[in-house]
Amino acid sequence: MRPRDSVLVTAMVAMALVCALGAQSRDAAPNRVNMTGTATISGRVIVDDASAKPLRRVTVTITDVTGALPARVAVTNDAGQFAVRSLPAGRYNVTASRAPYLTTPYGATRVTRPGMVPAGTPIAVAEGQNVASVTIKMARGAVVTGVVRDVTGQPGPGFSVAVSYFQRSVVTGERTLVQYVGGGASTDDRGVYRLFGLPPGEYVVSATAYARMTDVVPTTDADVQHALDLIQRPASSSNPVPAVPGPRKPTVGYVPVYFPGTTALSNATPITIEAGQERSGVDFQIQLIATARIEGTVYGPDRSPAAGVSVRVAGRGQVAGPMDFMLIVSSMSDAKGHYALNGVAPGAYSVLAQVASGGPVPPGATAVQLLWASSDVSVLGEDLAVDLNLEPALTVTGRLALEGTAPPPDFSRIRVLPSRFSGAPGLGTPTVFAAADGTFTIPAVFPGGYRLSASVPAVPGATASWMVKSSTIGGQDALDSIAEIRSGQGAIEAVVTLTDRTTEISGTMSDASGRPAPEYFIIVFPSDRTLWVTMSRRILQTRPAQDGKYTFRNLPPGDYLIAAVTDVEQGQWFDPAFLAQLVDAGAKVTLADNEKKVQDIRIR
Repeated sequence: MRPRDSVLVTAMVAMALVCALGAQSRDAAPNRVNMTGTATISGRVIVDDASAKPLRRVTVTITDVTGALPARVAVTNDAGQFAVRSLPAGRYNVTASRAPYLTTPYGATRVTRPGMVPAGTPIAVAEGQNVASVTIKMARGAVVTGVVRDVTGQPGPGFSVAVSYFQRSVVTGERTLVQYVGGGASTDDRGVYRLFGLPPGEYVVSATAYARMTDVVPTTDADVQHALDLIQRPASSSNPVPAVPGPRKPTVGYVPVYFPGTTALSNATPITIEAGQERSGVDFQIQLIATARIEGTVYGPDRSPAAGVSVRVAGRGQVAGPMDFMLIVSSMSDAKGHYALNGVAPGAYSVLAQVASGGPVPPGATAVQLLWASSDVSVLGEDLAVDLNLEPALTVTGRLALEGTAPPPDFSRIRVLPSRFSGAPGLGTPTVFAAADGTFTIPAVFPGGYRLSASVPAVPGATASWMVKSSTIGGQDALDSIAEIRSGQGAIEAVVTLTDRTTEISGTMSDASGRPAPEYFIIVFPSDRTLWVTMSRRILQTRPAQDGKYTFRNLPPGDYLIAAVTDVEQGQWFDPAFLAQLVDAGAKVTLADNEKKVQDIRIR
């Protein structure tokens, strides 16, 4: 079923949302979290076919949905049985994994496709309770196999082959090609590859000569004549044969090739496979393509040549292929600041330079300053001259602020999370931990648009929790909007404000007869369409537990809609077009500061 179909199905079942809005006590504190308890989750794992035979040696992982507890792991016995004991009361996700079967969460009603949220159902347990009827059915993964041939048309050993799928980026919201984790193989001596354990879906198959990425200089007629002259020249002759004159010879190199045999990702033909299917005959041929050299001089902030600077290229302005990392070329500037990047395939790139302005940093010393430069280029198979002028990277200093009366959290366990949404590609900004006094420093910040948040870990035994209320960078909102940081900007200050006035929406999802309906996804999103942006803290999704209960925590106060769908693609809930289809079926909820509300949902 396609993502759009899932919304239409939801509409067809008429989605009668029965609102049972009841404000709970605003002062109610979260339950204490215990590391151990007296509950047990047990069950068995079987094959998802007519045989229903038990599966042994399956790894079963049980995780607390809040993330406050460490995962518990069990392995099935010969009868496919497992048991995890001493669990505290709570809600848990149970997942089974064993190759070549597909990783499967408990409660899955369909095989998870690549890029889709695992359609599992959390299990709610009380102290002393034994949930013993947990059955997980695992489907065998699909297979893609074929032959990869070299440039001469002969079967080629040692080529790297991968499958990829399109997924919506949680940063940009755009659909990008993502390599399927575990979906890689190498060709054998017959040129044959075999990719197994794949979930059903649509894939792009690609291959590259990873071990053969060195540039190749084609032999010309002049080269042949020069070799003949050397052979025919008398050994006693004192006059050497002159070298072949002319500019630098053009080079070619291996690049990723996409089935059915194209170097352009836009011309690739995706293949569709079903669960357990073996798709053979996916054959294609490796190709050589004209490559170019990018060279120039790196200059320091004082405009003198800079030695020992790392220079590389990063893809820009195009859909990147999953194996493009194999095309990354790098160089180090010499004593005169000169660098040369060889074997650059056609495409749009940013040429990036980075270097620390000092030596090793002793413990407790101030970090050295990072210098950087970037220049955008388009490579069409011809050599380019690109000079780079280094400038200092920026530094953001900030602090955590508290609004509330609860005991303060341990600042040193809070991770500050900058997310970069625009600017030169290939330049990452690190996440950092705050100091014990709540201050933090984010080094290596590059010009571009940013959001800033923080991760406040759940504390076992805590009687109150904290959430991010707001953040600013240079006085700009950096939580619901994107704050711009400019090149050459002076001191940049940030503030992340935490509050103990947390919010919660909870309820039960049931079918027309009143029975729990855990097979749906529940999505909450703001009524204000201007807040429908990627990575918004105001847009969340969850699955009900086996008892139909669900919970959303730490939403900012405001007006929201809650809707249920049968299926959803990873990150699709940030897509405005997708959310627009849910508006008419959504239940309206207004959430005040520090408010806890109940919203029951019934499908009919």
